[in-house]
Amino acid sequence: MGTHDGGITVLSPRPQSTANDQVNVDIVLVHGLNGDAFSTWTVEKPKRCFWPGDLLPPLLPNARIMTFGYNANLFHDSVDGRIAEFAENLLAELHAERGDIPDHVTRPLIFICHSLGGIVVKRALAVAHGRPIYRRISEMTRSIIFLATPHRGSDKANWAATAGKLLSLVKSPNRPRTTALEELQTFSNTLDDYNKDFVDISSEYTLVSFYEKKPTMAMGLIVETWSAQMETQNEQVRLAVVATHSEICKFESEDSREFQSLFKQLRLLVNKAVGSVGLQHTSESTRMIENGPVSRKRSIHSNNLIDNGEPDTDMEEEESSAKKRPSPGQPAPLLWRVPPFSSTSYFERYLPLKKIEASFAQASEKTFGIHGIGGVGKTQLALKYVSQHAKRYSHVFWAVADSGLKLQTALREMAIELGILDESTSDLDKGRVTMINWFGENKKWLLVLDNVESFAVLKGFLPLPVSGTVIVTSRTAALVDHNIVADSLRLGTLTESEGKAFLLRRIPSQIFHGNEKQAAEISVELGGHLLALSTMAAYITDSQLSLGKFLQYYRANRESIILSSDKVLRDPYFDYDLSLATCWHLSMAKLKERPSGGLLGIISLLDPDSITEDILTDFAEDETAIEVCSLLDPATYLQALIQLRDYALITKESPECPTAQSKASISVHRLIQEAWIRELRDRGELSNAFDDAILCIRRAYPHQINGESMADDFPECRALTPHVISLDGHYQSICYDRRRTVKSTFGRLMFGEKFISILADAGWFLYETGQWETAKKLFETGQTICQETFGDSPHPLTALIHNNLGVVCDSRYLPEDSLTHFMKALSIREECLESDDPEMGNSYSNYGHALIDLGRYSEAQRFYKSAIDVHERSVTPSFDLLEGAYSSMGTSMLYLNRHQEAEYWIKKAIEQHKFFKGPNVFVALTLFGLANLRIKQRRWSEAEILVRESLTQRLSILGPNARLVGVSYHHLGFIFDKEDNIEEAIDALRHAVNIFRAPAQSHPGLLQRSILKLSLVLERCEDRDSILEVAELRRQLSEASKDPRFNQIQMRGIASCAAYTNPSQMPQPIRLARAINAKDNKCESPRI
Repeated sequence: MGTHDGGITVLSPRPQSTANDQVNVDIVLVHGLNGDAFSTWTVEKPKRCFWPGDLLPPLLPNARIMTFGYNANLFHDSVDGRIAEFAENLLAELHAERGDIPDHVTRPLIFICHSLGGIVVKRALAVAHGRPIYRRISEMTRSIIFLATPHRGSDKANWAATAGKLLSLVKSPNRPRTTALEELQTFSNTLDDYNKDFVDISSEYTLVSFYEKKPTMAMGLIVETWSAQMETQNEQVRLAVVATHSEICKFESEDSREFQSLFKQLRLLVNKAVGSVGLQHTSESTRMIENGPVSRKRSIHSNNLIDNGEPDTDMEEEESSAKKRPSPGQPAPLLWRVPPFSSTSYFERYLPLKKIEASFAQASEKTFGIHGIGGVGKTQLALKYVSQHAKRYSHVFWAVADSGLKLQTALREMAIELGILDESTSDLDKGRVTMINWFGENKKWLLVLDNVESFAVLKGFLPLPVSGTVIVTSRTAALVDHNIVADSLRLGTLTESEGKAFLLRRIPSQIFHGNEKQAAEISVELGGHLLALSTMAAYITDSQLSLGKFLQYYRANRESIILSSDKVLRDPYFDYDLSLATCWHLSMAKLKERPSGGLLGIISLLDPDSITEDILTDFAEDETAIEVCSLLDPATYLQALIQLRDYALITKESPECPTAQSKASISVHRLIQEAWIRELRDRGELSNAFDDAILCIRRAYPHQINGESMADDFPECRALTPHVISLDGHYQSICYDRRRTVKSTFGRLMFGEKFISILADAGWFLYETGQWETAKKLFETGQTICQETFGDSPHPLTALIHNNLGVVCDSRYLPEDSLTHFMKALSIREECLESDDPEMGNSYSNYGHALIDLGRYSEAQRFYKSAIDVHERSVTPSFDLLEGAYSSMGTSMLYLNRHQEAEYWIKKAIEQHKFFKGPNVFVALTLFGLANLRIKQRRWSEAEILVRESLTQRLSILGPNARLVGVSYHHLGFIFDKEDNIEEAIDALRHAVNIFRAPAQSHPGLLQRSILKLSLVLERCEDRDSILEVAELRRQLSEASKDPRFNQIQMRGIASCAAYTNPSQMPQPIRLARAINAKDNKCESPRI
């Protein structure tokens, strides 16, 4: 047992505890420079938290957690602190601590290291690798988590620069330096060699690197991003943390974002190391793992049962086998959003399943498509494959892919679950890129893309070339025609004998009476359609009809539907559609005038893939539920739900491990949704169902308040927005029908105001997360309903919709359009709101923004002043809006070169930042404004720090490809150029150019300005590649000079830059004119 000064301290479990019998992994924490085994990992305020001892033990009950201390304090011994000696001490202590444990030979080992501690561990493992007495430590080390460890330097000078920053953190002029510090400062002798030695053996370990993104005072980043990443193939994860070098290893609580980011990685590494199902196993489940062979397993990520590959058995045998766990040494896969699979309801499709298995066994590219008409069991077949073969994969992902937005959202959440994306990142494209990269770097994964309706959706989402396995299900065969997959099959309906066998399994024997002939007739009548057979089996069971009686009812209904059908008999799908229509007519006739029909109406209008029961049950418990008959009270709702489930129209899925946060969900087939919507339309009751759905979603969806950010509500918004998009789609379809026919079955919305407010809130969430086009569509629907509901009368909701449309237009650089919308919003609010209402201030600010975009700076200041007056005298001030008004006023002063006033207002904005939590778009904008001021003042180092901080926030919120991120990179390039840091200037400007080349980020001049700046910087390089690149950039600029969006000075500048090979050959006037913003040469902010 060690002390605070040195050695190993076991934190958990206690030496005499019986919990030691259940330990299956050792975790060792190694501190960094000038730290110790405890203080390095401890936060003192607001509440003391030593997270290795306070947080980890309850979360990892089967892990032994240790911390290693060594005498790296700079203010003491000058000899005992050699890094090699630290490493030797670590090996000796660890060998002694593990030596008396019976399973020490096989117990895996994981290290968590901060800063210099990572170098100590790398040195220790390199030594252990070649020394027999310690070799088992090297062999049993599975993973290493590095926190801000300097892994590399491009040369000795870079190593020494990092060392100098580390020294600055702890140096004292009156104290001697230790040999360890001398080694830090002369990396060429020691650390570079240590790193190279470790790289040679690093392929044996899984590496995770966290790097700091928050500067330490004036020193900036202590360990630069590139140095904190090894960039070896087995460094599977690299994560940024908004913390300083010292803060990166300290966490305030289990709920902190930074701790969750580290713990998710640690959880994955522990799972991989011990081969267990997850972290939530108790010691009892651990014993079950040790005692039982693999048969089926239940995942903590899904209700799914992983099949052992044997034929289906009866229910008792299935329940028994479900209790078994994987045997030691057989890692279980991480299952992500895999739907429940029940062998009792699945009908065996032997040949299709064998075709999938054979294809994956033979093909080099493992991509397979299952296509066929709706309701024939495509999803169930994919689930069957997963249930039997999941154990072949390390990860199994399931994503519904009927829209690009859903697929983007799914990929983002996959990345968060894997711990390779920060949970605060709202940008969906960043999640997509992160997961595509992960797919490319890993192999043993399976991705199921379910219900692909348009293959344009998959563009940019499929990880190509596919290194893992992909299954795609779709109603269309286009996946074969477009070469989306390497192999495929068309899943047809059941044969007569298969349909008969299915009915025999689903209908009670007292009804069936052994009448196989009539069961076969029913199968033929229903066209062997699996969903129809399932629904009718439920209908027969509920009605207690004999098979003969059912056939009479079915045929009679079929004939009446044919007589009333407008469908042409030549339609190749006539029989298919008729069979389904007859089934729905029989089943749904029972729902007329019942609460279950109202409930199905709500469910049919929502997105079928994300219906959590709390959307319905919370409303059923609300006093306003009397407005919805099916949700009159919890008892009525429960009765309706049971009836729909008994009719096999829906299924309810409960979470396997219920918690306060877990939610039961409801699944419904799209064909059933479509059928019930048609039924309601025919009855003239669709508008009632629409109003009911609006009431449920309005109660659940978060409200945007006074134009503020909805960042705190992003998780709820993300879960509910698919329902809003679904409602919008149905509304558009209804409007289309209304325009196409003289008579409409859809009346005016009773709750139109509520729908408008939902559209405004959901659209704002989409705007904040960079999904501008989808946001615009929702706002435009809201505008239409405003006109229908309020006409020309002023209403706050109409103003809100115009305001939000103006913001979207501003983001897409449509200043005239944004000015029009902002003017409309302001005029309406002036009529119907009090003068001190925060929304008035919001309108004044937004109108000012539009004027700024049009170059009307002085005029804009009058509106910013009005906004400030409103917010400062408001009874309920909005810190978001007040910060924005101050910041905007400062920026407008900056445009007019009134620097002292600009600094005053921007600093007033920064005073509001203490009220914000986490990254914020508006905070980033204010920091960026202050950076521009510092650029004008030639205070380059301060400007660099501010732009970096703004860039970090923008990357976290908007992702790597957003226009504002490109603007930040351009400014960084400008600053680096002024600091004669040519290499980093070129790198930053290339980032900007790559972002601005994307059509989605198009903006007059952005790309050309960055190309121009990049070419000017490259001209200072003399290598051949730079000369060739400059030539190509000049060609692009020559083309750009013809762009009508540029003024004459800009065009002359671009054209003249393109015309000369050597800048020194340019006439003086042309050299000044060639910069798009000539003020660049006077150390002004780059105009971008």
